[in-house]
Amino acid sequence: MKILLEPNLQKEKAAGLTRRAAALLQGYGAVCLLKDSLQRTLFIEGAEYLPREKAQASCDMVITIGGDGTLLHAAAHLLKDPKPLLGINVGRLGFLTSLEESELERLAALATGDYTIENRRFLQAVIPQTGQTAYALNEFVIGACGVMKALRFAVFCDGVKVNDYRGDGVIAATPTGSTAYSLSAGGPIVDGELNAMIVTPVCAHSLNTPPLVLSGDRKLSVHLMELPPDTQVMLAADGGRWLAVTEQETVEIFLSDKSLPLVSLYGNRQLKAIDQKLKGR
Repeated sequence: MKILLEPNLQKEKAAGLTRRAAALLQGYGAVCLLKDSLQRTLFIEGAEYLPREKAQASCDMVITIGGDGTLLHAAAHLLKDPKPLLGINVGRLGFLTSLEESELERLAALATGDYTIENRRFLQAVIPQTGQTAYALNEFVIGACGVMKALRFAVFCDGVKVNDYRGDGVIAATPTGSTAYSLSAGGPIVDGELNAMIVTPVCAHSLNTPPLVLSGDRKLSVHLMELPPDTQVMLAADGGRWLAVTEQETVEIFLSDKSLPLVSLYGNRQLKAIDQKLKGR
């Protein structure tokens, strides 16, 4: 088995944890790959250093060493060429990651096949007026750039208006992302195995704007209304890539046919994370 290691070296413990993980994986018979730009800063005996695209094309699995942001960054690279993805957490919450640094011995399960794959679907957003498109594993957020200003949105589902929102923004999340920004904004936790979408307003100025859980077969359309002067609105994907949205444009959001195979070493990884990482916070 060839495993591509993707460390976030901005994390203090990531380099040492990558070396420990590589030593264990090599002991189990795996070949460790790293992108060639890391050869000087993170040299590992016996590892192969390749251009990132070549390493991803030739690997059987990708392991990130960082936090949820590191995993989401790797997931974006795997859109066109999906590979099983496993995360080792050296961040704070690490809700999407499977292993903590104290659990590296569980990597032995990769050699024995004692793991499961959870296929998590991406959201896709399209701006029909420009043809621009984006993908997100966790969520899309539509809101003002820079200083937060109250915006007004009209949200339609399959062409039927479901609500008006006036507030800081609107989140469209996957079940995978239901424990991220959407949860912080008052959205529900949704089983990651479901094909569904969650619509959660951000700081809505109303007492009657509950979050919505919709079938994954639906299509959302979000329309900007009453855009304040000198305000730029963006569509942000997983807190990273963003697209500008104008008052004349509509954002259509739906579950993509693209999915990410997440590796789970503990059965239902999401329920384990809820129990261990969210309770008492």
